[in-house]
Amino acid sequence: MTSDNPHNLRFIAKNLVQLRESQKKIIHCHGVFDLLHIGHIRYLEKAKQMGDILVVTITPDRYVNKGPHRPVFTEKIRLEVILALDCVDFAAVNEWPTAVDTIKLLKPDVYAKGAEYRKKRTPEIESEEIAIQAFGAEIKYIEDVTSSSSVLINKYMSPFPVNTQQYLEDFSYRYSIDDVLRPLEKASNLNILVVGDAIIDEYYYCEQLNKSSNAPLVVMQNLTLNKFAGGSLAVANHIAAFCENVSLVSVIGESDSELKWIEKSLSPDIKRDLIKRSGQMTLKKRRYIDAYLEIPVFETYSEYEYTLNQIDIEQIVSTLENKLPGVDLVVVADYGHGMITEAVLNVLSEKSQYLTVNAQANAGNRGYNSVRKYPSLHYITLSTEEACLFMNQRIQDFNFAAKYIAETTGADAVAITRGNAGSVVYSSEQGHHSAPSLALNVKDRVGAGDAFLAITALCAVQKVPFDILSFLGNAAGAVSVSTLGTNSPIERLPFYRHVESLMKH
Repeated sequence: MTSDNPHNLRFIAKNLVQLRESQKKIIHCHGVFDLLHIGHIRYLEKAKQMGDILVVTITPDRYVNKGPHRPVFTEKIRLEVILALDCVDFAAVNEWPTAVDTIKLLKPDVYAKGAEYRKKRTPEIESEEIAIQAFGAEIKYIEDVTSSSSVLINKYMSPFPVNTQQYLEDFSYRYSIDDVLRPLEKASNLNILVVGDAIIDEYYYCEQLNKSSNAPLVVMQNLTLNKFAGGSLAVANHIAAFCENVSLVSVIGESDSELKWIEKSLSPDIKRDLIKRSGQMTLKKRRYIDAYLEIPVFETYSEYEYTLNQIDIEQIVSTLENKLPGVDLVVVADYGHGMITEAVLNVLSEKSQYLTVNAQANAGNRGYNSVRKYPSLHYITLSTEEACLFMNQRIQDFNFAAKYIAETTGADAVAITRGNAGSVVYSSEQGHHSAPSLALNVKDRVGAGDAFLAITALCAVQKVPFDILSFLGNAAGAVSVSTLGTNSPIERLPFYRHVESLMKH
C-alpha cells in the first residue's frame, strides 16, 4: 500500500506516473547534501531547467560512507533544507545505499550529476548509468561553481578538538590525498600471510529484568545474538579489502568448530588453512550487552587457553614452512590462547621476510603474552596496557617507551596506540612521530587494535613515512570503534572516502 506521506518514495513514484502522462519531463538528483552550499543550489537550479519536475533524494545517515564523523546533519535536517528550495518539487530520504533502485522506481527522464563525477568513475556512478540507460533515459553532468561540503565543514564546523583540527590542516597541507592513499594502492600486489588465533566474538543483547530474589544479582533476559569474525579472522578481512594475495593460517576446534560460519564470514578471496585442534572447540568470547544502553555488562570465554598436541604443532609448522617462501609480509595476531608455540615462534622468526606482530594482553593471558618471546621481528604494535606490561611500569614518556621496546626487541619500528590520546611510532631511521586520535563516535573498542595493526602493517613493510602510517592507522581505528564488535571489516572505497573527507581543507 502506497503511503500518503509526500516525502515517501512510493508516494512520489505514484505522482510521477500521472505527471509523465501529462508530458512532464522528470529530473532526478541524488546526493548526501550534508551542508547545503552555493554549488549545490546552482546544481539543483540548473537541473530543474532541464525539465519540468525536479525530484531530489538524499542518502540516509546509515549509508553516508565519509567516515564515522559524518554526516554532520541528520537525514531529517538535510531533507528539510532541500525542501526549502523553490526549485525542488519532490524530495525524500533514499531507502538504499545508492540511487540504483531509486532510479528504477522513479524512472526519471534525466539523472543529473555534478561535473566532477564525469571523471570520478566510482562503481556507484557506473551502476547508476546502467540503471538510467536501461529504460532509455540519460545521465547529464552539470558544469558550474564547484565547492565541497567536506571543505566547508572541516574549515568552519569541524567536530574535532582544536589540536586535532590543526593537525589535519597541517597534514593536508603537506600531503595530497593521492600521496596518502598510494601505499594502500601499492599494497594490492603484496603477498601477505596472516597468522594467529581464530576467535568468534559473540554479542548477546539482553534486557534488564530486576534483581534476583535469591541473590544480589541483576537478572537479564536474552534477546538476540550476533556473531562476528574476530582475532586473526578480522585482521585477514581488513587486509583483504586492500590486497589481492592474502593467506590465513589459524586454528579452530575439532568439535563445535563453526567451520561453515567461519568460511562464510571470511572474505572469499582469502586462501585459508584452518587447522583443527584435537579434542577442543573453536574459541568464543561472548559479551552480554545491555540492549537499551548498548554497553557491555560482562564477558565470558569458552576457553582462555588451549593445548596443542605434537601432531597439531607439526601441522601448523609444516603449513607455515610451505607458505612462507615468497611471502612479502607476515602479520601475526597473537592473542595468547595457545597457537603461537615455541616451534611456531621459531619458524616465523627465522623464515619471515618481514614480520609484524601484535601480542595482545587480555583477560585470559594478562602479564605473560609479550612480544619479548619473539626471537626476531620487524614491526610491533602495542596498546598502552601492552606497552606498560612490557616496561613493567606505568609509562610517563611514550617516546622513550617506544624507543626502549624497539631497542630491546631489535624491531625496526614500534607503534603504541593510546586510545583517545592517539598513537606514537618510533624507528631509528625516522625517529618519533605522534598523531592524535581521529575517533569521535566510540561505541566499542574491541577490534580497534586489529584494524590499526592491519592498515599500518601494509605501510610499515613499504617504509612509508610515519606521519602517513599514523594517520591511516588512526583513521582505521576510528572506523573500528564506531561499530559494535568486528561487525564491519574495513572496506576499501568507504575507507578512501573517509580519508578524503578528513583531508579536505
